[in-house]
Amino acid sequence: MLTPRQVEGFAAAQTLGLLPRVSEVPPDLPRRTARRAFIRWIVYLVLGAVGWAVLASTLARPLQRWSPVAGPALLVLGALFLFLFVRLRSQVGDVFLDELGAGFTTLPLTVGAFWGVNRDEGANYMESWDFRGIWVLAGSGKVRSTPDRTVDPPGLYPSPERPGQLQVWTGMIWARKFRAPDRPFTALPPEPRTLLD
Repeated sequence: MLTPRQVEGFAAAQTLGLLPRVSEVPPDLPRRTARRAFIRWIVYLVLGAVGWAVLASTLARPLQRWSPVAGPALLVLGALFLFLFVRLRSQVGDVFLDELGAGFTTLPLTVGAFWGVNRDEGANYMESWDFRGIWVLAGSGKVRSTPDRTVDPPGLYPSPERPGQLQVWTGMIWARKFRAPDRPFTALPPEPRTLLD
């Protein structure tokens, strides 16, 4: 398996500032942290599940007497809850990747991810992480561990699978999460020439 430094485009992406930037001193916590987003997601998940269950059990029978569409209406509410669950989970992942790009995390996972299912390999939740290369901070901002500068930090790097895109490096493996870079870091392939050129 290739490490980030072995992937074509690493030096160019580094020059453009697209790689994780680990500061010499612990960074100040932004207003939005991955830990806060994760806690909010869990709270909304629990409140939403309990709320939907109470609503469904309380209103199912009375609504069914008045309307034959009560069951489908409750199913639509359940689908809306599922949509919000997935959307909030992806927001946790976005904040998490922002933290990694800034060289720290407030959510040091042992395994896991927030980007869900990919078309090729199914569920994408059991990725192993190594945070030795970045600052690990408590929710208060207190330093839990300092970065080991000899280790490539987790974050977005040029992809070994999709040239021209960034891919998540967990510090151990390549996760199946890709992003287009803000600025291209690879030369565009030459345009095909026609006989008329």
